Amino acid sequence: MSLPNSMMSLQRLIIVVLALSLGACGPLPRPFQHEKGQNSSLLTLKDGTGIVVLQPESELVPDPEAWAEAMAKALRARDIPASTNHANAGSRYLYSHITEESSGNKAKSISVLWDLYAADGKLAGSHALDTELSSEAFQRSPEIAIERSIGGAADKLAAFAGTRPPPTRRIPGFPDAKIHVPPFGDVPGDAATSLRNAIVAELTGSKLPITGKATAKDLILLCDVTLGPDEGGRQKATIYWRLRSLKDDEELGVIDQSNYVPTGSLDGVWGPTASDIARGAREGILDLIAQL
Repeated sequence: MSLPNSMMSLQRLIIVVLALSLGACGPLPRPFQHEKGQNSSLLTLKDGTGIVVLQPESELVPDPEAWAEAMAKALRARDIPASTNHANAGSRYLYSHITEESSGNKAKSISVLWDLYAADGKLAGSHALDTELSSEAFQRSPEIAIERSIGGAADKLAAFAGTRPPPTRRIPGFPDAKIHVPPFGDVPGDAATSLRNAIVAELTGSKLPITGKATAKDLILLCDVTLGPDEGGRQKATIYWRLRSLKDDEELGVIDQSNYVPTGSLDGVWGPTASDIARGAREGILDLIAQL
């Protein structure tokens, strides 16, 4: 599956910030933006669990079995138990999504998104990279394709796959509180799943205390996506992240990410875009929390 210019435009959604404000403290001194090459955190693996690497379902990969085994081998070389066919109740599952992307006048190149899922089926984190290989080169030279696509991803995964859970930071002003991300409301495409999973993974990787069930002492992070009318083939898309206190029902801060995107480009699968947007929002959320 290829990513048209519309998706590239959508990925640039995260770098334009219209407003970043606190409910009682005024605007933050600096906006957040996505930094190219930054990757979302992967959940720390527990003792005794490994990773099952699944074969990609893509015509761009001539030998899916060799592809999966290469990643498993790379993980084992980094002291992470990994296999392509052996699993237990605690196993994680690693998927790879191979797509073609184009930017401006540049030729299409292959990008790979690695998604790690926990044993309970929840998305633990993602790592996206650009191989800078054309589809022809990607298929013609599978050894080079594997080298470009797997080495760096295995390093990133290994960096987060320790056996000890990372320390959890406390929320200023709310020392006993955790953050709950409730199901998103009326959002376009598959954002209710992909964007929600992505922001939970980002917050978890940032060592913030996350809970699946909120209590009165906790904070909740809400998300709204608004789409403007068609304006000659494009529309304005804005994502709002709202942090609220359940104890006194107070809005603590709002982060806005906005840009113009091709009309209808948010109506389907968000793919790597969800991870990119969550990465961009993470810095703003951390700044907002630091101001509490």
